[in-house]
Amino acid sequence: MTHAHTSSIINAESTARRRWVPVKERSRSLALVYSGMFLGSILGLSTSPQMILAMGWPSLFHIFGSLGILWFVGWQVGGFR
Repeated sequence: MTHAHTSSIINAESTARRRWVPVKERSRSLALVYSGMFLGSILGLSTSPQMILAMGWPSLFHIFGSLGILWFVGWQVGGFR
């Protein structure tokens, strides 16, 4: 269930990239998006055990949820320029 949402994210990302990114830059944007997606999974899964040991399992929801909210706010403020 960890990656059950990935199919919808990949389709949405592909549609957005097709509409916003010029044809000559699409391969670079694809490489950045997918490397970032996998890097985020690697970093999240590798740091989670340390966070659980140091702060308890609820800290994962607070930390990653806060990061998601900050990312959303940053995207709303500066992402649509």
